[in-house]
Amino acid sequence: KMSLAVSNKIPRPLQVSNSDFYGFTIEARNRSMREMHAMQASIRSKPDWVRKILDEEIAKRYEDELKAQANVHELTATQAVNGLKLVATVLQQLKNENPKLSDTVSPSHVPGVWFSDGLVPEEVTSVLIRELGRLAAAPDSKKDWHPGSDNQVLDLIHPSLYCYVAGVTSYADGSVEEIEEHPKVPPM
Repeated sequence: KMSLAVSNKIPRPLQVSNSDFYGFTIEARNRSMREMHAMQASIRSKPDWVRKILDEEIAKRYEDELKAQANVHELTATQAVNGLKLVATVLQQLKNENPKLSDTVSPSHVPGVWFSDGLVPEEVTSVLIRELGRLAAAPDSKKDWHPGSDNQVLDLIHPSLYCYVAGVTSYADGSVEEIEEHPKVPPM
């Protein structure tokens, strides 16, 4: 018998493996695949995309919008929408079988990056929006506009100045506060 499974013993072309450190493998993608993943990401970034992509009228509108973009092959746009319809159907079936499954974490079009629509509780989101509003309301003389953005991108928290360090909060005055890490997976 012949097996169609890819053997781990045979190296695959166009593959970058970070699985020992990050736990995932990155496959090289051709232009068509990159375009399709970017198109799918633009749809998945919309709130409640699973419900919307399963609505034929909305799905057709998404497909028409993708086809209207410059340098986009019509077949790639159709494949992007049809692929998301399949994913959405599976997600709906999973939610029907397990009502506790309230949200899904999905891979983005960027290898190794995942996202979710409702993983952050609403009360945390509202506090973040309120506090970011206070930063954005600073006088113009104190605002840090991103270089080359023509005053359109405001750097509220610059990652090179305040990079993430697990279990530590660094302050502008140089002081450091150790914080308790939150569990990575919330209980169901």
